[in-house]
Amino acid sequence: MMVYALWACLAAVIATGLIMTDAKTPIAIAKSALRSNRVTGLCL
Repeated sequence: MMVYALWACLAAVIATGLIMTDAKTPIAIAKSALRSNRVTGLCL
């Protein structure tokens, strides 16, 4: 039963991420951030 709970939590995390990013890939998110100059982090 614990295995089913683990898979359910994993599915919920994946579904939440897809909803929050409009199902964009990490590469597409990075490109849009670079285009709009919203890059966060240390720039040397």
